[in-house]
Amino acid sequence: MTQKKIKFIVLALIMALCVSNNLFGFFPINFFRPWDINLRPPEWCDAPLQLTTFYEGGLRSSGYNTCDSHVNVLQIWSQTQDALAMLKGFPEDSKESLFFQNVLMNPQDDGVRGHIQFTGNLDLLANTVFALRYHVPHNVTVGLFLPVLSMKLRNVVLNDQTQDMPADFEVKTFLTNNFLQTIKQFDPDLNLQGWKKTGLGDAAIMGEWIQYFSQQKEYLKNVGLNVRAGLTIPTGVKTNINDIFFVPFGFDGAWGIFFGGGIILNWFNYIRAGIDFEFLTLFGDNRTRRIKTQADQTEFLFLAKTPAHTEYGFTQRYNLFAQAYQIYRGFSASVIYQFWKHGDDRLALYNDCYSQQIANSAESLQEWTIHQFIFKAEYDCQCDMSDCSWFKPQLQFFYKVPFNGKRSVGVHTIGAGITLNF
Repeated sequence: MTQKKIKFIVLALIMALCVSNNLFGFFPINFFRPWDINLRPPEWCDAPLQLTTFYEGGLRSSGYNTCDSHVNVLQIWSQTQDALAMLKGFPEDSKESLFFQNVLMNPQDDGVRGHIQFTGNLDLLANTVFALRYHVPHNVTVGLFLPVLSMKLRNVVLNDQTQDMPADFEVKTFLTNNFLQTIKQFDPDLNLQGWKKTGLGDAAIMGEWIQYFSQQKEYLKNVGLNVRAGLTIPTGVKTNINDIFFVPFGFDGAWGIFFGGGIILNWFNYIRAGIDFEFLTLFGDNRTRRIKTQADQTEFLFLAKTPAHTEYGFTQRYNLFAQAYQIYRGFSASVIYQFWKHGDDRLALYNDCYSQQIANSAESLQEWTIHQFIFKAEYDCQCDMSDCSWFKPQLQFFYKVPFNGKRSVGVHTIGAGITLNF
């Protein structure tokens, strides 16, 4: 390929990096998506079929709130949950409004009264991915991906912030002292304690083109370009609206399409660096959801449920990486900086019983970000085995370190993968 064509493709990739849309997507957590470019094994010479599996397990998790500060995972949207605001925004003759006025005696919210602080642990027990790649002519690869996940929310503790003062007597006695039992009279289905779930994630189909172009220069030996596109299929476990902080194992029932690409520069044949981007768009879906009905309400205590259409925002993911490539036989080591940005979700309510503007002011619908480093080591056995061998493995190991974000959960994870080539 000529230098002119290479420059044209590079320019197209850079222009794509500058695209910005008001789109959005999935739960704000950083476990690997099954087609993640950082998990792609190198192609084995004359072996068109690759079977890959990898496991990712969580070590610990922390949250990042609206101010980019470290918090418990159950405080990423608000520091406390407001049990008084929970009862507002309903018709005057509703049981919520009558309880607020006649039992609690219409108390005023001073920022402490009726507030409950939630803490807990969110565990990524396993994220196991099975991938099948087939290399076709013209440097094109077609891939199928299916993840299986297991997660758990445990050690959920509700700390009542209400003071022991005469002005707080009704609130403390009839509402917050035995809050788990009290809330059952308003919503017997709402689970404010832990949960555990194992099931499928969203499957995906992806096509990718990747090619390296030799460079006749002293230091720069070749330039690699890749472009990919794919479709996500909603096979994953969906959100349970009755469990607090439930993590869907995919994109919560929505179909999605993604597009990405990248540039890889190779110096001296053993130093690589590059940039990669990926954009994800999800199609809207119609489901019954819990919504905010009053401006002060907080995410875990939404009592109102109504059918709504969700319009998802745009998800952007960027990678910067450096790699020591095959520094000893087939051994390579990489460090990757990865950034996620997720715009605003929007709800369209199917009735006029509640305010659409208030419903869309929920913190869980606003944009979120994640910053993380990924440290990866891999070994390609092509240096040690003949192409005639029936067993052609490639190994990889990684450690993921989230270090900043906004309205998101960062899980420190470790993992390993193996690829067999046929």
